[in-house]
Amino acid sequence: MSVSSRNRYNAKRKLETAARKMAEAEEFLREKNAPTGRSLPRDLQTLVDATRFAIGFEGLCDKLGKPPTTVRKLIALARESGINLQVGNDHVQLSPQEQVRTVQDTAIQPTKAKRQSAGVLSDLHAGSKYCLRAQIRDCVEHFYSRGVRQVLIPGDLLDGCYKHGVFELSHTGLEDQTQDLFEILPALEGLSYHAITGNHDHTFTELTGVNVGAFITGYFKERGRDDIRFYGDCGAFLHIGGAVVHLWHPLGGASYAKSYKLQKQIEKYGAGEKPDILLTGHLHQFAVVEDRGVFAVLCPTFQASGSAFSKRLGGQPALGGLIISWEIAGKDLVRNFSVERRRYFEVEGPTKVRP
Repeated sequence: MSVSSRNRYNAKRKLETAARKMAEAEEFLREKNAPTGRSLPRDLQTLVDATRFAIGFEGLCDKLGKPPTTVRKLIALARESGINLQVGNDHVQLSPQEQVRTVQDTAIQPTKAKRQSAGVLSDLHAGSKYCLRAQIRDCVEHFYSRGVRQVLIPGDLLDGCYKHGVFELSHTGLEDQTQDLFEILPALEGLSYHAITGNHDHTFTELTGVNVGAFITGYFKERGRDDIRFYGDCGAFLHIGGAVVHLWHPLGGASYAKSYKLQKQIEKYGAGEKPDILLTGHLHQFAVVEDRGVFAVLCPTFQASGSAFSKRLGGQPALGGLIISWEIAGKDLVRNFSVERRRYFEVEGPTKVRP
């Protein structure tokens, strides 16, 4: 082939490639601007379906059948098209705001003429060497002594099976960690636990496909306990004591301002979608924000600071549990919300000071 023929051939190939890319871009823009209800481009729809629950990046590549570079580009494309994907701790998850939200009924009705109350435990990490087991038991017993009969848990009941966290485990595997949880959570008459799974719990789903919430519930029932119930993975809206409570387990690290993630989440709620109370796990910090009629709480943890996971979140973890309470003023109107923190320390007791 002569030089001039080769140049014409190369020029033709470049024009064909440019035309193909232009057609793909136009098709994407048509899909992006399509009316609500029209399907997304196939690759984006597959990505959305695969990330409705938190999934590890490696597992996402396997599920989509694409190399990491392509999946990263697909995630970027999804974000550019307005799909809210959360990325953090090597996991990808579709934001709960992109998912269908239904308020689930816990069958816990308001107590007439009294303040409503619930206990909150978050990020227990059963199975971890750094799980503060005695403090969890003490906290639940304190709740009970104060008349609390419902405990809400916004995720990470188990420490999971992250490959880079294997040396932090005291209990290996789903069954052993569930046994640890079974022994940690006190069984007290009339007391019930209401939970969602978090990213650590979900590592067992990625590894085996098992529904972790259903497994834990079944494990407890086989041993005579029906006091724990799961409502979803990484997020759920519950109707409890006359209030709508959003249990949320996001991904990613903490911001310098502890209230930032709470405020951004509140901004995302559309008209008619706002809960009364937002309880947020994962970040191992404590903060309270009231905005747009939503009472938002960043929940402390029961995993000590020695954990590499806790260190990656930044800062010293806030340890302990919470008692939240509120009043019902008419139908679906919550007011006078308050938070009482039951704080713990990794080392408790007097320290000798040298003269």
